[in-house]
Amino acid sequence: DKFVLSEGKDIIKDFDASQGDTIKVDPDLELTFTQKGDNLILKAGDNIITTLMNVDEQTLLNSDSLV
Repeated sequence: DKFVLSEGKDIIKDFDASQGDTIKVDPDLELTFTQKGDNLILKAGDNIITTLMNVDEQTLLNSDSLV
């Protein structure tokens, strides 16, 4: 699957880097990551907040999923 970070609060329930899923990120965004239990929160400013359910930060960062 291909996902795009956009304004608003989003929840992605079926993201799987090992299946080739990707997230398109605007290169001008200053993206932060917060691990909350099994879920990973991606945030850019106050307008973009995306929660990846059951995703580990290191697994995501070690993959080629952020494009």
